[in-house]
Amino acid sequence: MRTENLTILFVDIAGYTATTNRQSRRENAFLIERFDKGLRPVIRQYHGKIIKTIGDAFLLTFRSPTDAMLCAKVMQDCMAFHNRTSEQPITIRVAAHLGEVRIARQDIFGEPVNLTARIESITPPGQIYLSEAVYLAMNKTEVLVSNAGGFELDGFAHQVHLYQVQTCATADNQLPFGTPLAYFENTESRRWQPLAIAASIALALCIAGGSYWYWQRPIVIQAQDNKPLSEFIQLTFSEEAQRSLSPEIQFGIRSNLLDAIQRLPGFYESDEFTASQTRWLLEISLTPNDSEQQLQLLLSNKFTGEQLQKAWQFQPEKPSLWFVISVSNSPIG
Repeated sequence: MRTENLTILFVDIAGYTATTNRQSRRENAFLIERFDKGLRPVIRQYHGKIIKTIGDAFLLTFRSPTDAMLCAKVMQDCMAFHNRTSEQPITIRVAAHLGEVRIARQDIFGEPVNLTARIESITPPGQIYLSEAVYLAMNKTEVLVSNAGGFELDGFAHQVHLYQVQTCATADNQLPFGTPLAYFENTESRRWQPLAIAASIALALCIAGGSYWYWQRPIVIQAQDNKPLSEFIQLTFSEEAQRSLSPEIQFGIRSNLLDAIQRLPGFYESDEFTASQTRWLLEISLTPNDSEQQLQLLLSNKFTGEQLQKAWQFQPEKPSLWFVISVSNSPIG
């Protein structure tokens, strides 16, 4: 078991129990499906990790408190955009806290998790409440908040000071937390080509499968090994891939890869703060192959420089992986 300082978000549907009492099973299934599918892309965009889903709720973690609060704002606006045209409106509430949690079995434990749940229980529908710990750590110029006051929460002897994210709807933007309407209109109207969908799914399955194989091997820690407790991977597109693939397809590929990476214990995307600790490089390239193009992934060790360039072959003592995926509907081989 290891510990880590993380920003924790609880997101749930306000009045869910009362709503389900008035719904058929089919209506309730649609409600949960729309809630789930609407928020997952936003969570991925802001580098959030879904720890678990509990019916009408998400438990999320973020390395950056600012990203966590920006994500909370867009999630609220996502549901507000849905409610503009839906006969089945969804109102959510979001609570945030930051603290040291214990991580085990792909779950998180500790007082910060319990406190976040207590904050969520008093957060008004359609609002975002955050603890003072999040407020002090985040970038205050990117997320405007107001003082919500002190609260006595069950199970906590001391009073907890909370803040509320301010709404900022204007005449040109009817979404409460200021996300441009075009953000969701483009998302709703986008229709990816079957080629892009097939490539994204194939990429995610391949990286998840190959990495799972590596991470399931026995780990032997040697005294001279300076390997960090967390592993960081840097994702890059080759120049040819950037020119040839549309931004939508690049976004889909990247999102699916990051989703697969987040499922691996201790494995995270590299950022400006972890660049010096980055051990892995994953390059996404596009090369011609006879009459079609192929997407290629090269996962290599930054420090050893070793690479294996044979499809679907993997050796734990040389942790690199090379495979080629044909971007078509043909089976992966």
